[in-house]
Amino acid sequence: MADEFEKFEQSKDSDDSLDSAAPVESEQTENSEISKESEESEDEEILDVIIFGASSSVGKSAMESAIEVLDGLTWGIAGLEMKNLKMALSEVEEKTGKNLSDISIYEVNVHDPNSVREMVQNCKVLVNCVGPFMFLGEFVVKQCILAGTHYVDVSHEPIFTALMTIIYDQWAREKGVYVIPSCGFIAVAAEMGVVFAQKMFPGIINSIESFWENNVYYKDKSSKAVLATGAWDSFVYSLRTANDAFIYQMALKPKDYPHLLPRWGTRPLPHKIPRLESNFVPFNGGDRNIVMNSQRLWFKYERKRPIQYKNYIGFKSKLQAYFVPLFLAFISLLAQFTRTTRFLLSYVTFFTFGFITASGPTERNRNSHHYKITFRSIGWHKTEWISEKKPALQMWTQVTGYNPFYGANCVAVLTSAKMILQEENKIPGRGGCSPQAMHSPEPLY
Repeated sequence: MADEFEKFEQSKDSDDSLDSAAPVESEQTENSEISKESEESEDEEILDVIIFGASSSVGKSAMESAIEVLDGLTWGIAGLEMKNLKMALSEVEEKTGKNLSDISIYEVNVHDPNSVREMVQNCKVLVNCVGPFMFLGEFVVKQCILAGTHYVDVSHEPIFTALMTIIYDQWAREKGVYVIPSCGFIAVAAEMGVVFAQKMFPGIINSIESFWENNVYYKDKSSKAVLATGAWDSFVYSLRTANDAFIYQMALKPKDYPHLLPRWGTRPLPHKIPRLESNFVPFNGGDRNIVMNSQRLWFKYERKRPIQYKNYIGFKSKLQAYFVPLFLAFISLLAQFTRTTRFLLSYVTFFTFGFITASGPTERNRNSHHYKITFRSIGWHKTEWISEKKPALQMWTQVTGYNPFYGANCVAVLTSAKMILQEENKIPGRGGCSPQAMHSPEPLY
């Protein structure tokens, strides 16, 4: 698939990464080197963190969050063009009122080995915001492992996450490097919801269902966008590779993984649940893959009974709850063919009814986007025998907040990077572990 879309990706003139990676000019040679705004010396101090893709929508938000989250740490930014990076840094300075003149800036071509290599050699943790990751992420991961640099990203592409674990897990462990994809909001919120439920539940959990609700109170009526186009690119590629992603996810499953009973099936049709007002339908997002991969690790290394995890997304009207899954099935069908995939990628605003645009949401609308994720944990009390009998004990927990795709997303990935730097001795294992393994208070392996 990478071969099919290489020319298409290079023809796109948007530098928005999920955002996106900008095209690379073919005239650049293999000997092209990283350029830095200030002169470097051989004994220059290695930065704690570099934010790669800083001129994108997510990258700019990451810079804003870094001022507070990475306080006391040294950090820099990197991206394709120095001009865009300087502009992005100036925007953040103006918005936050902070002096960022001491922030190191690196001009990096993601397709050039020398360029990427020198970037990752200048930091302890790389925060990657350059997607689509299935095209542009693997090479960066490889260079990080070679350099001994830890890696986190905001990817939400199931095939990328699975492949990185399959291909690089053992090598990363041998090198003593953490490679942790999917450290953004959606994955971390799901993981932490599961961790908290497992910690607080007064017994053994059989299944957890998550119900995600969103409300955007548009304060800026000039746009109804909630995401930038890079997120759509990653979504379309994920639909195109869904079958392969499923195969790779199954390859991560231990051979002796238990057949859990009673089986907790998915409810395919729109439905309501107690305590919540929305109409819910299954949400096959990458967060479920992350949670289930963590459960496989818990079983493999701790021999703990895994949970069954199902996730749903809510809509205010039943009509929306019926329409959206049918529409996504249609988009998934179009994504299976090369020509129609290009059509999907070229006319983003049309296919998303204006909810995804090149410029993304306005600042006012980002902060007026509120979310609520409700977790329903079902299991047996401590005094009960675990059996095939349907468990009756329930516990409800909830995660709430605002600005999920930018503010919360960047805080999550930067906090992950900070934990690697400051609490490495508490993080279990090395290599392709999941966000849950890093944030869980209990040892995993």
